[in-house]
Amino acid sequence: MRIRPATPDDYPAIDDLVIEAFGQVDEARLCDMLRRDRAVALELVAQEGDALLGHILFSRFTAPAGWLALAPVSVRPGRQGKGIGGALIREGLAQAAAEGWTAAVVLGNPRLYGRFGFSVAQAGNLTSPYPLEYTGLRWLGEPGGAPALELKYPDAFARLEG
Repeated sequence: MRIRPATPDDYPAIDDLVIEAFGQVDEARLCDMLRRDRAVALELVAQEGDALLGHILFSRFTAPAGWLALAPVSVRPGRQGKGIGGALIREGLAQAAAEGWTAAVVLGNPRLYGRFGFSVAQAGNLTSPYPLEYTGLRWLGEPGGAPALELKYPDAFARLEG
């Protein structure tokens, strides 16, 4: 398996993969909107031969500056639970840190994302449009504690809900 940057030629296959992984179109629509809005900071795929097995996307928060939103992470059904998603998350976080991003935030299962250094406790003072009990914060450089900041997601997140 090889992890590499996504290219525009991958987008149709990524859409199919994301829809298959989530069983609905919302996450694929989110990816498309984030790309159109030029809000994508990092997008990777896991490939084996000609097949895409997984995908991850990090978008730029409108505020705070230098922060990333991790959403979505997708792995093809039948290949889930085999480390592909974890490899994508680790590689994405490593690349984001190398590029100088400050922090990443994820909305999801605290136990799952806690394995990758995301902390609900550190996100506890954030203001977010989403439930804080499912919001994890991971510092990509020096740990910054539990900041009291407002998360402003890219507009695509609100448009998806509307």
